Amino acid sequence: MRKLINICFILLLFIPLHSVIRVSYFSLPNGLTVLLAPDDKMNSVCVLTYHKNGVNSDPSDIRGASYLYQKLMFLETDNLSPYERIRFIMKNGGRSSGKVNYDNSVFYQVVPASDLNYALWLESERLQKLKLNDREIIKQRKGIYDRIYRLINRSIHFRAGEWVRKELLKNSIYKTPLYGDIEKLNTFETGRIKRIYQNFSNPKNIILVISGKFEEDGIREKIDRYFGSLESKSIPAKDPVAVPLGGGYKYTNWMREVIPESFILIGLRAPSKLSLDYTYFKLLVYYLLDERTSKLKRIFKSNLKMDVNISFDFSNNIGANSLLIKISSKKRAELERVRFYIRRLFEMLMTDRLTTSELKTMKSLMEIDFLKNLTLPEKMSLVLAENYHMSGNLDYGNMFLKRVRKIRSYDIVRISKKYLRKENMVILNVFSK
Repeated sequence: MRKLINICFILLLFIPLHSVIRVSYFSLPNGLTVLLAPDDKMNSVCVLTYHKNGVNSDPSDIRGASYLYQKLMFLETDNLSPYERIRFIMKNGGRSSGKVNYDNSVFYQVVPASDLNYALWLESERLQKLKLNDREIIKQRKGIYDRIYRLINRSIHFRAGEWVRKELLKNSIYKTPLYGDIEKLNTFETGRIKRIYQNFSNPKNIILVISGKFEEDGIREKIDRYFGSLESKSIPAKDPVAVPLGGGYKYTNWMREVIPESFILIGLRAPSKLSLDYTYFKLLVYYLLDERTSKLKRIFKSNLKMDVNISFDFSNNIGANSLLIKISSKKRAELERVRFYIRRLFEMLMTDRLTTSELKTMKSLMEIDFLKNLTLPEKMSLVLAENYHMSGNLDYGNMFLKRVRKIRSYDIVRISKKYLRKENMVILNVFSK
């Protein structure tokens, strides 16, 4: 642990607090917001399109329809055959991806600096000239249905995770999975799915981010050339809203005949990204579960010599979140001990402060991981866009680092009392008969 602390501090000595990210912005007359983050130290450029709409923007009876656009957005346009953009980008050493979330949707392309114009054109094609036909929509709809259906019927781990998440967030809009209600998915009408494209192509709903190596001179004219003709529509973007905690304690056992090992899932309702609690809670996750410093790993595997596997999933939503801790073992008796020790640890965190060295290590790791992400243009672009969406703040890098550096041990005690209490948990035991 001491060696890790020393390494963290040596690395942080070379990281200035000021000017973590240099950002400028402007808006086109049609409402498109543009963020520019030039960085000559990078050798590529990222064009990222952040949509202020996601699954939570779908009508309630077809919630999950937007999830289809993870695939639909890479299909044919007026001037491109299906998946042609991805083949071109990969052939030239770039990368391209996209994801539809609850509160937002993100599509990006990272290309050599010399290909910026082409990347801008590709994004404008996707936003203005996407060809949506019934046959392709039905194909993609069936593909998602078949994949989720297989997971539900073949993976007890998938079913358990979905059940716990639903219980944790049952009083919020996040209770429905991203793909929607599996029983309704194949009934989503293609015409209604096509109309959702208006949300994705509305410039008022879009934050365009360009980061990495590019020349700022003339960039506004280029963006206006490719995106100035986007037509604003009256569809309003949904502002992020934090969902209050609630739901109450729940404890359930599932008994199964044939599973390779038993496991327990401990679910905790976690703060929204809009809450100041989020940063404190994230430090708590580092302390308990980060592979480099995991307190749970030290207790169960190093101290108690238990043969258990520990994993976790921390959701990434704006309005409400969940933390799932999964501990599995071939010995059911070990899992009984696991619950006891976790309860004791949580109670300790509600009263006892972290040591100075523990707190310094967690804060240093959070800073290093954050700054490491900023070396990847797509991750830097996403950080900028999401935080501009949430707060209108362009200086998120400095704000985050200052907030982390101000964390004190009593902050973690307060957060533990609020989020590690029994009333904030859902526990599922999955045991072999």
